[in-house]
Amino acid sequence: MARILVVDDESVVRDLVRAVLAGEGHDVVEARDGLEALEVVEGSGLPEVVVLDLMMPQMDGWRFLEELRNRGLRRHTRVIILTALTDEDTRLRGKQEGLRHLLSKPFDTDALIDAVNDALAHPAEELCDSREHVQDLAVLLQTIDEVLAP
Repeated sequence: MARILVVDDESVVRDLVRAVLAGEGHDVVEARDGLEALEVVEGSGLPEVVVLDLMMPQMDGWRFLEELRNRGLRRHTRVIILTALTDEDTRLRGKQEGLRHLLSKPFDTDALIDAVNDALAHPAEELCDSREHVQDLAVLLQTIDEVLAP
């Protein structure tokens, strides 16, 4: 199956996600924050899927995604957000990042399995292309607003 990196500062969440996904046949590795996740990626390569918390010490999830992008790696992996943040700004930023799955804590294990299966069904590059498309549309809308403004 797939190699999956679980990034969360709560050991109980990492343990649960690992147990669920390993039970589905996946190879699961863990990191406590974005900084440790980058060390995992640099040491053993980019996983096929990253299950990522957003609020963590040292380096949060958004910064981890930015670092992947800066290193040219973001478009080669799929990301599923698993977070306690449920506000509209978080969901909007997730869409702007091209993320298909944003699961809220506490999470349903079947929803996690479904999200991983769906992510694996789509090439990572396709998901990043959708992010770039959303950004292009945002720039276009801003330009239109500026032209139409009195």
